[in-house]
Amino acid sequence: MPKRALLVYKCLFKKFINKELEKYFMVEADYGKISQIYDYLRAVETQGLTKADGAFVFGRADPRIADRTYTLFRNELIDYAMISGGIGKDSGALERLELPEAEYLAARLRWTHGVQDDKLLVESFASNGGENSRFGIQNILNSGRAHDNLIMVAHSTSLRRLWASHLVEAEKMGFEANYQLRGSEYDFDPRNLNDRNEAVTELIRLAVWPEKKWSKEQEDLPLDLVEYAKDYLKDQLEEVAQIKMNFEELLSGGSYRIKESPGRLDIYIDLISR
Repeated sequence: MPKRALLVYKCLFKKFINKELEKYFMVEADYGKISQIYDYLRAVETQGLTKADGAFVFGRADPRIADRTYTLFRNELIDYAMISGGIGKDSGALERLELPEAEYLAARLRWTHGVQDDKLLVESFASNGGENSRFGIQNILNSGRAHDNLIMVAHSTSLRRLWASHLVEAEKMGFEANYQLRGSEYDFDPRNLNDRNEAVTELIRLAVWPEKKWSKEQEDLPLDLVEYAKDYLKDQLEEVAQIKMNFEELLSGGSYRIKESPGRLDIYIDLISR
């Protein structure tokens, strides 16, 4: 098979499998409980923001994070924004472009919203939430900017967990600040596989990370929803094992590997040309 034809075939084949997986995972989900999980995750947002020194922005391949940060500038609530984000699990297409999340968001703030360069601090090496906090804090300290009061900006599903883990990292570094929290304007859909899985995973992290000293304990943690989330993820992992067997015959004649991570399922197909 010609190389170009093989590439097209591989892309179509992967799209077919992902479509089948989406249908497979649509079963046995309680959309009401999933919505309650999301509501809990973003309930930590500050209502009625007040003037702060700057914004501490957690990067992601999502323009709504830049747009949310811009509203803080427009409403004169911040004097600067520190944006942290290299290439990590939430980089999406930016990974293929080798474009760090922070650079992407900063570019949108500059060119779409007209924010001046001197109002942006960009940290483009962090690859996870802990590094976002550590590297971002160091960036602020190195800049000499005021940081008594900060507004934390992140994707609405991740906001509570990032805040809880940030407090641990800030404490380790002796970094003191008062925080207000603001999530991105996100249209969460419990029927969407990615939205559902991310919400479930974030809640489980909030439940288990404090024991590992990775985040602060949440006193209002909804234990009933945590149990549901754990059962949901357990069922999903069992479905993954079934999928491996179901696709074994379909993928015969080629090679494949399945990579799993909490709350996510990525399948990489590597068909062998004959």
